Amino acid sequence: MKKVKLHPELYKKAIAYAEQAGYPSLDDFIAHLVEKECARIEEHNASAEQVEKKLRGLGYLA
Repeated sequence: MKKVKLHPELYKKAIAYAEQAGYPSLDDFIAHLVEKECARIEEHNASAEQVEKKLRGLGYLA
């Protein structure tokens, strides 16, 4: 497992939010956040590709 460095203030906030949300560990909390953000970015990229494909089909892009 890799390690991530956090500023002390951010670390304290993350610990508090992880506990508040019921995560068993800070590692689980951070892993979940990273997975959600990656999925959001992938979804955005897929949407952009779909728009580009439609524009190509309409002849607006070569």
